[in-house]
Amino acid sequence: MDALRAAVAAGADAVYLGGKRFGARRFAANFSDEELRDAIRYCHLRNVRVYVTVNTLMHDRELPEALAYLIDLYDSGVDAVLLQDRGLAKLARETIPGLALHASTQMTVHNTDGVREAAGLGFSRVVLARELTLPEIDRIADETRDLGIGLEVFAHGALCYSYSGQCLLSSCIGGRSGNRGSCAQPCRKPYELVAAVTGPGGNREGFRRVPVRERYLLSTKDLCTLPVLERIAASPVASLKIEGRMRTPEYVAVVVSIYRKLLDRIRDGKGEPDPEDLFFLEMAFSRGFTRGYLSSSPARDVMGRDLPKNRGVPVGTVLASGRGSVVLDIPGGRRVPLRKGDGLVIRAGDREEDEIGFVLSRDPVQEQGTLRLPLPLPLPATVPKGSEVFLTRSAAFEEYAAGVLRSGQDRHGQVPVRIRFAVGPDGVPVLTGTLTLPDGTSRSHTVTGESPLLPAKTRPLTPDAARTQIGKTSGTVVSVAEFSANIAGDWFAPPGILNRMRRDLISGLEEILVRVSSPGAAPVAEARNRWDGFASGFSRKDPGSGRGQPDPAGLGISLYTDTVDGVRAAFSAGADRVYFEPQVGMPACPPSGNGRREWYREYLSRIVADLAEAAGIARPAGTRLVWKLPEISRDDFLESAVDILPGVLSRGVAGCMADDSGAGTALRKRCGDCELFGGAGLNVFNADSVSALSALFSVLTLSPELSLGDIRDLASRLPGSGYPPLEIIVQGNLPVMVAEDRLLSLLVPPEFSGTRFGLRDGTGRVFPVAEDSECRTRIRNAVELCLIDRLPGILAAGAGSVAIDARGRPPEYIDRMVRAYRAAAECLAREDPDRDARLFALKEEIRDMAWGGITTGHFGRKPEPG
Repeated sequence: MDALRAAVAAGADAVYLGGKRFGARRFAANFSDEELRDAIRYCHLRNVRVYVTVNTLMHDRELPEALAYLIDLYDSGVDAVLLQDRGLAKLARETIPGLALHASTQMTVHNTDGVREAAGLGFSRVVLARELTLPEIDRIADETRDLGIGLEVFAHGALCYSYSGQCLLSSCIGGRSGNRGSCAQPCRKPYELVAAVTGPGGNREGFRRVPVRERYLLSTKDLCTLPVLERIAASPVASLKIEGRMRTPEYVAVVVSIYRKLLDRIRDGKGEPDPEDLFFLEMAFSRGFTRGYLSSSPARDVMGRDLPKNRGVPVGTVLASGRGSVVLDIPGGRRVPLRKGDGLVIRAGDREEDEIGFVLSRDPVQEQGTLRLPLPLPLPATVPKGSEVFLTRSAAFEEYAAGVLRSGQDRHGQVPVRIRFAVGPDGVPVLTGTLTLPDGTSRSHTVTGESPLLPAKTRPLTPDAARTQIGKTSGTVVSVAEFSANIAGDWFAPPGILNRMRRDLISGLEEILVRVSSPGAAPVAEARNRWDGFASGFSRKDPGSGRGQPDPAGLGISLYTDTVDGVRAAFSAGADRVYFEPQVGMPACPPSGNGRREWYREYLSRIVADLAEAAGIARPAGTRLVWKLPEISRDDFLESAVDILPGVLSRGVAGCMADDSGAGTALRKRCGDCELFGGAGLNVFNADSVSALSALFSVLTLSPELSLGDIRDLASRLPGSGYPPLEIIVQGNLPVMVAEDRLLSLLVPPEFSGTRFGLRDGTGRVFPVAEDSECRTRIRNAVELCLIDRLPGILAAGAGSVAIDARGRPPEYIDRMVRAYRAAAECLAREDPDRDARLFALKEEIRDMAWGGITTGHFGRKPEPG
């Protein structure tokens, strides 16, 4: 609540906050239901909107409670809720049509048709992926103007390494899912870059370390768009988001106030940020600042691989030191305000143990281009030359933050009220206040005295005296804009009576302000009735009873590959379907400006050539080849992809797989009868998500974060027909991150070119890492998912096909893996009495082929509590 008050005091127009349930910051303090209502009241009295985050993926068993929670939020008057889960969004639209929905950045909306799809789901605002640039956002806004949907972007705070919603690293390492609000931030840990030595089957035989100076290879700097705020303000963006959760009230106060101040200055034609403001932003919290992808910053400027924590403000580098003092070189003439009591740290090496922290015992001495700092004893007599010095605690910053918090009452101003005071011939005082609401309508509240006033003996009440007493609204949310008094006769009014009437009037006006966003009793009652209907039909059936158990003989085996040779090996071994994602090896990364469109045309022409060759392999085999689009398909890619789609299909490609509904929508618009397959990036977590996507996709891949029990729950809620078949990924090193970083291009020396690479963590696990044709970094799990011995349970749960992810693996691996799963399917079909032993033997064969060992991942875990 202190941080919320700080945001309001500093000038926020709206505040996102999380409750105790279903929010993406499970380990933050968050608000209880009672605190939520208090927060909504506090904000609405100050004309500040409240958005509640309900932005995690939902298990089927959680949906009744989550939907009831949304109804409670609707009843309490929240201005919108932030959602990630498509299934919950579908239910919210059907059950609570009056509740405004915002699409979380974890929905990974990153193209024009993704915004259109979100609007179709009922969202009125979309928080776009942080990786989009302003020119891309301009284009999206222009092409979706007809929808009236608001676009929101992050302006300040921590950046995720991976596209939000597509990161499974924390989930795969320790079961703490970012999509479930429990991210453990493994991206902030140290990693070594290693080159893999592999055998003919693709299994690793050893590693050699790649010499890289930085240790925190996945750690980003913090976003700070203040230097480009004028350009952002001129864009069609509706709202800027400042990340303030799990930060101090002082952080919130300082950051919000500085952005508020500059936005106000931009409005008045003065758009330059104050250098002092940048200093205060750095002092609030900084891992080093980047303008981010929003302003088209290159990847090297986004990453802060040397240190993952708050750095403070750089002061200078050590020139010399002696007993009791150190002399700093001040680069560029920047003067950081320092005085007695400030805290500093000297970073004398790359490790935290090399840091020397101290507090200034007296003011430093400024000289030409240098600064002499007193060092308290018994710190080292000498400090290594070139060591960096940072300010980590500043009295000037603390005073600024305190000033923002003190001045907060006046930030939003008081609501002007027209007040009429009257005393009739009967002596009964009546006080009426009228205010104008944000929508332009007026509302009034009237307070009547409990008893008549007494006739005045000496000093009768006058209009001026009444105005003086009733107009004492300092410290409240209202101010007297207009006052009139009509007093019939001479009456005596004790100050206590007028004070009580004023307090009652203000209380009534506050209630009007609080209830202005309340939907009223009737819409809430209707929503609760619809919820009753949903909940009464929400009963857990027998596992798999909704869809029926597929015939083991018909179990489909799909395979992901990224090479033509991989396609050949898959079909030769008996795969039913191949998802082919060609990696065509472009000579350079996509340019950021001129030539970008031509680059994508060349890129897609190479993809067409590979698809044509692969389709020639598939046709004689009588099997199906599917073009697998990249997980991230931005407008530049899609523009060229939809142009070549008819030609691709005419060559014998059976359909396309997309990991985001925006790409699927774009493909469907260009080719209405194209068969679309939904990838794991869609995060299909519950039956209502299946329903929401069923009109677009003919097959849906379930999220790899689901356990067997979760899958049973999901399948049991689907009817036997009318919904897409479900596919489960059963084998492979799962993708855990996709990022715009060009990690290998930036860090690997030329002599290591052409080698397979990995990231080794502190436990010795090695996560395969590669760059795709568009130079995005893709990271896979360190151990290989293997569910071959779980196929009976998968079939019983209602899955019609299983998939092997062999991207990045050689043909030998693909051949052996497809044959192993084909043998397992045949074992199930003939009801082999030695089934379990046979499946175990196949699992042991796979263990020898696996990169990093094998795991059952989330599949074998007990379901989380609902």
